[in-house]
Amino acid sequence: MLEEGSREIHRRTVEPDLPGRFAVKGGWLVYVTYPRAAEEFRRHDVEAAEASAKRASELAAASGSPAFKAFILRLNRELGRARNARACDQEHRAYPAPSDVRCAELIQEARRSGASATLYLAPWARELRVVPGGVGALAALFDWNAYGHGDLAPAFEALDAAAGLTLDHVFNEDQFSFHVDRTPRSFAAIAKVLAQRLTFKTSEMTAAIEACVLTVGEPASAWTKFTTEIYDPGVEGLDHPDDD
Repeated sequence: MLEEGSREIHRRTVEPDLPGRFAVKGGWLVYVTYPRAAEEFRRHDVEAAEASAKRASELAAASGSPAFKAFILRLNRELGRARNARACDQEHRAYPAPSDVRCAELIQEARRSGASATLYLAPWARELRVVPGGVGALAALFDWNAYGHGDLAPAFEALDAAAGLTLDHVFNEDQFSFHVDRTPRSFAAIAKVLAQRLTFKTSEMTAAIEACVLTVGEPASAWTKFTTEIYDPGVEGLDHPDDD
C-alpha cells in the first residue's frame, strides 16, 4: 500500500472460508464477492437437500409397504434371492430373469405392488431389476452420460405420473423399450428432456410418446452374454469388463 507517498507492507490473516476470493489488482489486495451466484448456489444446495430428504422418505415408505414386501417374498420364492446391485447412485434388487413373457408379467405385478421393475440385459446375465417406488430409479441403468445430468429420472417419473410408464427392457441408451398406458395431455417438456438424454430429436420422442411405445435397437430376445464379470452401471472402478 502507499501511505504518504511511501510503500508500506501490511500483513493480515485471511479467513480461508470467506464467500468470495482475493485478487491483487494494481498493487491492491481486493476481496471480490459474488452475492448473486452465492445465493444461487445456496438455493441449489437447499433444494438438493430437500429433494434428497423427500426421496429418502418416499423410498422408506415404499420399501415398508405391505404390498411391496409381499411382492418381494413372491419373487424370492419364484426366482431365488436377489443380488444387491447398484446402478450409479441407486440401489436395485437384481433377480435372475425368467422368460421375456414372464418378465413382462412381473413388471406389471411390480407396478401393482408399489414397485418398479424392468428386464436389464446386462452383459453378464439377464436380470430383473426391482426397486421400491417409482420408475425413476431405473433410469440409472442408462448410460451415465444420459443419467448423470440429474433430469432423466425426474422425466421418467413425470411421464409415469402423466401416462403410466413401463420400462420394458434396457441394455443402454441405444437399446431399450418403454411404453405408456395412454397419451399424456401435456408432455412437451418431458419429451424434450428424454430426447436430449436419449439422443433423439424432440419430434421423434414426441411422436413416440403420442404412439405410446418406443423400442430402440434389437429386441430383448436377441440378447447374448459376452462377459461373466459383474460391473453395475456407473459404479466407480468397474467400467470396462474383460470379454470372455
